[in-house]
Amino acid sequence: MEIMYDIKKRELYKYDNYKSFSAFLRYFSYNEATIYRYIRVYTQLLNGKIKIEDIHNNGIAFIFLVFSAYTCSLLNNFYKVYSI
Repeated sequence: MEIMYDIKKRELYKYDNYKSFSAFLRYFSYNEATIYRYIRVYTQLLNGKIKIEDIHNNGIAFIFLVFSAYTCSLLNNFYKVYSI
């Protein structure tokens, strides 16, 4: 997680002439959605919103599920407020 976060944040992929982080991921056949999930988890770890123990105790799949549920909840509230 930390490595991908660092590559994206510091734009290290540009040193190898990749125009974007997405292009870098495609070259190495990484699943872009999965990498972004890992980066999101790592960002939450850095911000102190989750702890490494949460991942150890519940597993990374559970953490992904919690983030997905939270995102869906936010979208549902947005749709209700703006009647979309």
